Amino acid sequence: MQSVSVLRKKRVIFFICPLVMLIFLLAPRLAARAESRHFAAAQVATGVEFVSADQLFTLKVPAGAYQQPMDIYLFNKSADNLKDLNAISEIYSYYIYSVEVSDQSEFSVTIGYNGEQTEGKTVYYYDAPKNLWQMASSRSFLNSLTFSLSGKKNQLVVAGRNLAQSSLTQQSFGQVSPAYYFDANAAASELEFKKVCPLYLKSFFRDSNGNDREEVKKLQSFLSGYEGYKDLPATGYYGVLTRGAVKQFQEKYATDILAPWDLTEGTGWVLQTTLDKVNQLYCQYNPAKVNYELNIPYELSEKNAKMAYYFDESLEPEGQWLPLESYDDSKSGQVTAIIDKPAGQIALFILPDQWVGEASWYAWQDGLFAASRDFPQGTRLRVTNQSAGENRGKAVIVTVNDYGPQLWTGRIIDLDKEAYESIGNLKGGVMPVKLEVYKE
Repeated sequence: MQSVSVLRKKRVIFFICPLVMLIFLLAPRLAARAESRHFAAAQVATGVEFVSADQLFTLKVPAGAYQQPMDIYLFNKSADNLKDLNAISEIYSYYIYSVEVSDQSEFSVTIGYNGEQTEGKTVYYYDAPKNLWQMASSRSFLNSLTFSLSGKKNQLVVAGRNLAQSSLTQQSFGQVSPAYYFDANAAASELEFKKVCPLYLKSFFRDSNGNDREEVKKLQSFLSGYEGYKDLPATGYYGVLTRGAVKQFQEKYATDILAPWDLTEGTGWVLQTTLDKVNQLYCQYNPAKVNYELNIPYELSEKNAKMAYYFDESLEPEGQWLPLESYDDSKSGQVTAIIDKPAGQIALFILPDQWVGEASWYAWQDGLFAASRDFPQGTRLRVTNQSAGENRGKAVIVTVNDYGPQLWTGRIIDLDKEAYESIGNLKGGVMPVKLEVYKE
C-alpha cells in the first residue's frame, strides 16, 4: 500500500502537468486577454448583451432569436503585426458556442477605439479562406463603430484610413478629400445628403410638332401604366388622344397643376406644373428609384475639377473606385454627387483635364462663342453648368473667339449670351461651370 505522501505527490504531478502544458501553449500570447460568459436559456430568450471588461467590445443577440443556453468567448491580442492595416485597436476574436448558432447567424457588434477623430475609421474582419482582412464596416461614431456581422466566430480590428488611401493613390489622379462614409441612415453617415428622384420626364409639349418622340412615349407610358389610361398607345406622337389624356390628368390634380395658373380646365399642354406632377408621381410609384444627393466639402485653391468616387469592394482584386455623377461648385467649395446605393465609402479625386470656376455672359455675336484667357482662339470647349436646379448638368459646345475675362474678376470664362442662355439663366449673371476641351 502506497504511503499518503506518495499519493499526494502523484496528485500534485497530475495537476501540475496539464497546467504546465497550458502555460506552454499560451506562452507566446502572454500579452493577450481572454474572458467569457455563460447565458442561461431564460436570458437568451430575452436578449443577450455581452460587454467586455474594458467596455470597448459589445455583442448583442436579439430577443426571441434563440432559446438554448449560450456561451460567448472573447480573446484580445495585439494588432502590431498587421502590415497592411493602420490598426488603432486590439484584435477582438470572439466565439459563440450554442447549438442554434451557425456561420449564417447575424449579430450586432460595437467596437470602441481611442481618439476624437471620427473620419475614416473602419472595422476589418479576418477572412480565413482568403487569408486576408476584409472590410466589415465604416460606420464611424464618436469613439465607437456599430455594425452587423455574420458568423459564430470572427476576428475584428479597427483600422485607420491608410488602407483606403493606398487604393486611392493607385488612380491616375490624386485624392483631394478623406474617404468619407455615407449611410442612408443619417445617424451613421459622415456626409450630409438628401433623397432625390431622377427626372422621369424633361420636355414640354404644346402641340404635335417638333417633339422628342422618346419623351412623348415616356409620357404616354406613364399615363397608361400608372394613371389608368389603358387605351393610350405609346406611339411617340403627341396627338388628340394624348392631349385628351393630359387634360383629364390635369383636372384630376387641379390643385397642383391648374390652380397656380388660375385655371379650372385642363389645357392638354405639358408645361412646368404638369411636368412637375408627372415626375413627383413617378417617384412615388417607384420608391426603389430614389437616389441620394451627397455634399462633399473640400479645401483646394487650384482650378482643376473634382469628381466623387465610390469604393466598390466587390470588384477584384481588392476593390475599385468608381466615378459618380458629380457637380463641382468651386465657389462654395463642395462637390454634389448622386449615388443610388444606400451606403459606402466616398472620396474626391482631381480631374487633370477639366477645370471649374464661374462663368459670366456678354452680348456680342449672339452665337456659341466664348472669351478665354487660358485657351487660344479657335479652341472648342464643352461648358457644363454645375449649379443646383433645373439647369444643372446642361452643357454647350463653344468656340473661343476672344480674350477674357480679366484676371481680377475671378471668373474662368465669359460666354456669349446665346451660349450662356442655353445652359443657364441670364438673370443670375454668373454660374459655376466646368470646362473641358471638346474632342469630336
